[in-house]
Amino acid sequence: MRIWPLSIVVACALSCGSPAPREPRRDVALLAPQRPSAEMALLIEQYEADRGALERTYNLPFATRRQERMTAFYDGWEKKLAALDFAALPRDGRVDFILLRNHLRNERALLERRTKVDEAARPLVPFAALIAGLEEQRRAFEAVDAEGAAGRVVALAKQVREAKKSADTALDRPAAHRAADWVDRLRSTLKNWHNFYSGYDPLFTWWVEKPWKDADRELEGYASFLRDKSGERKEGAEGLVGAPIGSEGLKAELARELIPYGPEELIAIAEREFAWCEARMKEASRELGCG
Repeated sequence: MRIWPLSIVVACALSCGSPAPREPRRDVALLAPQRPSAEMALLIEQYEADRGALERTYNLPFATRRQERMTAFYDGWEKKLAALDFAALPRDGRVDFILLRNHLRNERALLERRTKVDEAARPLVPFAALIAGLEEQRRAFEAVDAEGAAGRVVALAKQVREAKKSADTALDRPAAHRAADWVDRLRSTLKNWHNFYSGYDPLFTWWVEKPWKDADRELEGYASFLRDKSGERKEGAEGLVGAPIGSEGLKAELARELIPYGPEELIAIAEREFAWCEARMKEASRELGCG
């Protein structure tokens, strides 16, 4: 059977005349209203798109605007969910509702939670706010003062040198590892900031080119210094450096995955199950005459 395009069908109906319209069948919805589960799917897609856009915009470590903007974002989405009629949702829509709500609350708490590793690493990068400030001004399209920017970059290089000198020789390995990652990101941010103006603004290029190269070299050396202190360049197991999230962080992650057990309970369950497996292995060993 041939399927004619809708435009041809409509044209024929208009030219040949059409019968009087009939009452629509009440048992068939020609234009069915959108199901609540589909509404949740659209909301989740919108959330992911909005969050991705914000993460690309506010992706600077230590940027104050990111903390404020993402906090407002998660709060706004919690209010949007609260406005929905949960009872009217089908079962799959309710599941999506609960998962999205738990995700929002966890992300909101993650913004406020600072691990011990982060707190120990933060003093190692006292110059972070300076770089974040430069990049935030660029993204806000604020006019750049070439001479003033050069002065701030000169001060940045000095701060990096002082941070390297004052760093304790017995640095905490996870803290040094985290700080090295931050320095790499800050260095990349500073490079992007420089490349945005350099060559386009002749005055900026004249003032900032050399100070930026000096600061970039200092940042590169400091990141290498921190990685040496963290021990991550060592061979084998000694080169493995972890960044523990702490007891509170672990509990929060378990709650996020809807696991109704605490860390101690999970360890106890694992030890009990391991003991059972070991007992069965010994029984099989004795039955095989292996002792």
